[in-house]
Amino acid sequence: MKIKLLKRFCYAAIALLIINIAACNSLEKQQISLSSSESKPTASRSQPNPTRTNIAFFEGTYPPKPFPLVDAVEPESSFFEFRERLRTAVRDRDADYIRSIAISPIKLGFGVSPNSVDELEIDNPNAPFWQYLEKAIGTGCSDENRLYNRPASAPESWICPHVFAAGESIDRAEFGDRVFAWEVFILGENIPVYSEAKTDSPIITTLSNERALLGEETVNQFYASANAAEPQEARWYSTEGQTSIVLPNSEQGYVENRYLYDINGYRAVFSYQNGKWQMLAFVSGD
Repeated sequence: MKIKLLKRFCYAAIALLIINIAACNSLEKQQISLSSSESKPTASRSQPNPTRTNIAFFEGTYPPKPFPLVDAVEPESSFFEFRERLRTAVRDRDADYIRSIAISPIKLGFGVSPNSVDELEIDNPNAPFWQYLEKAIGTGCSDENRLYNRPASAPESWICPHVFAAGESIDRAEFGDRVFAWEVFILGENIPVYSEAKTDSPIITTLSNERALLGEETVNQFYASANAAEPQEARWYSTEGQTSIVLPNSEQGYVENRYLYDINGYRAVFSYQNGKWQMLAFVSGD
């Protein structure tokens, strides 16, 4: 008799457990359905998806954001010498040198098959590639193995510029859930901020290694170009021209693109393999 009662108790407990699981699953599905039907914009980020609705552009003041970045490359090291040689090649638009250091196939984007650097039209000295690479290697670099906690036995590897590695330090919820704030880095000492998009206009102030916000004008232009029939790269990826930013005091100004970096801008990855330095990837985005 006791055994029968025990069995009945066990069966009842199991049945109750099944009912609870089913109820939880049903509730979870309802929550997922509800959340998917609502607009849930992301918080501050470097390069949002080119669609934004129901989000207020950031307005007001914010505290200054000094963010000094240190070049991790040791002077006179093997990679230091290689980078100097590469900078010379970029200045001279030496396509043959680029071919000699680029692995084949090379990673040129996300979600696409690796291919050849010739896709970047490197024989054309005016191809955008040259400005993008010039900017990527023109400042500091980060130790990629340390960034990804790779074992000491891994081949020496570097990522340029070092701005990409700094992205993890940005508080993406700093400006609030429904506020659009696109942060960029102004790298260099006493970089002038102009009142207009030309270098002969009055200088509002100067910035030294600080984070700032892109101006609404720039963001709107980006979305217009990103959604065009032939999408364009963000114009501040190049070394030419100026881009609008919002200063901590809420004033808008313009900075030369050669000093303005985005954590999702173009970066190059280099590794010492087969007895020489090689370029493994040249990508942008996230």
